[in-house]
Amino acid sequence: MSASKSATIATPKESQYPWPRYPTGPEKHMHALGIISVNYNLFEVGLAAVLEHYASKEVSEFFFDRISNHERLEAIKYLANVRETDPAVRDCINHLIQFFRTCADNRNILMHSSYSEGDHPDDILSLQKKAANEPTKLLYFQLLLPELRRVADQMMRGVSFLTNIWNYLRARDASAASAAAATGLPLLPKKPRLPHRLNPSPHGSIAKNGKRRPRSSSDAK
Repeated sequence: MSASKSATIATPKESQYPWPRYPTGPEKHMHALGIISVNYNLFEVGLAAVLEHYASKEVSEFFFDRISNHERLEAIKYLANVRETDPAVRDCINHLIQFFRTCADNRNILMHSSYSEGDHPDDILSLQKKAANEPTKLLYFQLLLPELRRVADQMMRGVSFLTNIWNYLRARDASAASAAAATGLPLLPKKPRLPHRLNPSPHGSIAKNGKRRPRSSSDAK
């Protein structure tokens, strides 16, 4: 028997030693969180290309990783409104900024929350997070799998919208640089519907028996 076959046989099956061995929430829900993280990062990187279009590569590279998301979006909005001559493009970019803001808010809720352990229904991921403006107040999020997948899909829809805007700008600039007629340019994309915002549960977390757990006194502040 070869060494490779022997190693394969000796390797225990994943089902025999499941990972992780600590509470993390339903597996499919956690998988959706991973997709959300990857899609958001892709969306965020795309913003650098838009900023670079209206500033310069050097300016974009220097500032992009040194400023907050809010400042990035404000910079893109300002530069596009000042330097972009086509009102239809400005409209698309302003819509893109609104779209990204909601995606960023949803991502921050999910990635800055902690898993709320307990006897929850199997189809719910229970998270808790301190309120941004009230650190003593806990917010609870009871998330079904379709809702998490929708968040991931909306982020990818934003990536597609951004990419199509970028492709239009590149083709338009190339056409202008070559003094060729602006024929055969890709169309500006249709503006996608703005994403749904994640909202905290108004009644605390949910137990497996369907009853809602009361909030603590600090939550009620």
